[in-house]
Amino acid sequence: MFRNILLVIMCTFTLAACGGNGSNEEISSNDLKMIDQGLAAVAANDLGKAEGIFGSINNSEKAQKYHEQIVLIREGQKLLKDGQVKQGKAKLEAATSSDGGSDLITEIAKSTLAKANKKQTTEKTTQPTQVTSSKNESVVISDHYSGMSFVRLTNEKGNIRAQPSIDSKVVYSGDLDETFVYLEEKVNTSDGRTWYKVSYNSDSYGYISKAVSTLTNDAYVYHDYASTIVVTAKTANIRLSPSIDSDIIVKNISKGSTFTYTGYYVNTPDGRTWYEVELHNGYDDYGFISKAVAKLQ
Repeated sequence: MFRNILLVIMCTFTLAACGGNGSNEEISSNDLKMIDQGLAAVAANDLGKAEGIFGSINNSEKAQKYHEQIVLIREGQKLLKDGQVKQGKAKLEAATSSDGGSDLITEIAKSTLAKANKKQTTEKTTQPTQVTSSKNESVVISDHYSGMSFVRLTNEKGNIRAQPSIDSKVVYSGDLDETFVYLEEKVNTSDGRTWYKVSYNSDSYGYISKAVSTLTNDAYVYHDYASTIVVTAKTANIRLSPSIDSDIIVKNISKGSTFTYTGYYVNTPDGRTWYEVELHNGYDDYGFISKAVAKLQ
């Protein structure tokens, strides 16, 4: 699945790790930074953002190759969604064989193509999985082929419940725009509600109502109201990418230190939220700090 591939390689945002085409092209530091940002957006499955970034880089053949790959993938996804399977698969196959493309983007194209092939095979032999419970008249729908990876809160506050019921125990309370990994299952209940099954805090799961949330493929969320991140822990680290296993690029930051917030954060399936901050530190102009050790101000 998309997110399994993306999350494995989310820690390798840098051009050298994700490019994979061996090009010796000379690239300006600004373009290199933008390419890294584009690859970071790709790793977060925000292809729309990545397309815009790569498309704005005019002096790099590498960036244009990446842009062409993403355009092919997005066109393929749209064709598949519209039921034009043959044409959609042709676009994806073209993206996987793009000369000079990114290994990361190629993996996304391959994953999407494999997913389309699997769906086509399954639809020939089975109907969408539905299990009806006579006790509460709920319908559980397997949603493996929605293409969506996350559920985002659209209300100021929203609850995740132990079971798909308004009377069920609240196991987690979230805020506006907080995102959770979608477990590809939804439940229609007799009271007219639809519930999405989601993962929170790494290995826990529950249900969130469609009334306060929406399906999305965008793990990044933009805010225009906060501009500063302040360290709240005794010490903290800033990492190259949003992962506890990523390289530390600024160590042992003291409590009270502040950084400029770029306006982007990413929620990862291990339950962590990472803020992107500006560093102005040579090559590493941007990094990520965990919400566990910092806050918006």
